[in-house]
Amino acid sequence: MAALVAFIIGYLLGIQSGKDGMEELKEAWDTISSSQELKDLVSGGMATLSDLVAQGRERLAEGLAPQAHSPVRRVA
Repeated sequence: MAALVAFIIGYLLGIQSGKDGMEELKEAWDTISSSQELKDLVSGGMATLSDLVAQGRERLAEGLAPQAHSPVRRVA
């Protein structure tokens, strides 16, 4: 995550530095995009998303009928 923040700051500074700044920015992006930290971040995000989708599927499989303790009741 720190690498992404550093990239954004570098981008903003690179814009002000002209062509040389943009070249440095490209090199920094290449380093960040191939880093293990970013790969781990993406992998963790995908695992979390997968867990959330699985939980949603489980709840849908249980049905949308209200539970006995639920204050919400189906009308129709």
